Amino acid sequence: MIVMRKALSCQALLVAFVIAVQAHASPIQITVDTLLLAGVSADLAFDLTDGGPPPNTVTISGFASNGTLGSASSNCDVTGCVTGSFLSFPGVVTIGDTGFFNEYLQNIILGSFLTFSFDTTGNAADPGSSPDGFALYFLDPITGRPLFVTSDPQGGDALFHYSIGDANPLEVYGSDAVTVQATSNVVPEPSAYALVIAALLAFGVVHALRQIKLRQRMRV
Repeated sequence: MIVMRKALSCQALLVAFVIAVQAHASPIQITVDTLLLAGVSADLAFDLTDGGPPPNTVTISGFASNGTLGSASSNCDVTGCVTGSFLSFPGVVTIGDTGFFNEYLQNIILGSFLTFSFDTTGNAADPGSSPDGFALYFLDPITGRPLFVTSDPQGGDALFHYSIGDANPLEVYGSDAVTVQATSNVVPEPSAYALVIAALLAFGVVHALRQIKLRQRMRV
């Protein structure tokens, strides 16, 4: 009977952990197959557009490629919208919506792939405002125009668009030049770990009380 109760307690603990983990699903991992463009120079334009209050930020991390990185710059309506760089440790870039248009530009001689993760503050737009949007473009460094056409319905030839705070925020657009894959990495929030620790402590207390009662019965 005691063994069965322990098993049920462990199952309850596992359920609590799963629920806590599923409560938060970010960041998004983006991988782009650029084999057909290997050797081509491009500006990767990471754009955050401000649809209205409340404010949001996008954090880009884990950038990796077998291409060669060149210079980096920012292009903002208001100075200071970008902090960090892929070129310096720890290679994290944060873009804030200090103005309507906020952009981080990274020049690269493309290899066969590139990958990165991004996370957002996730604030949904106030009533009457449009959601903030995050997108990636491959631009010609000389003309500033997109290197290739995508199925972007807005006609800007973005590789993807992320509407911050929406229920289904991510749209990935097709292209003959590159292939884009996006996956959501489930990451537990600190509150999830707190829930698990609390459950473990509760399990330990219950187990200790049962052991005391069992010893008392054996003495009788």
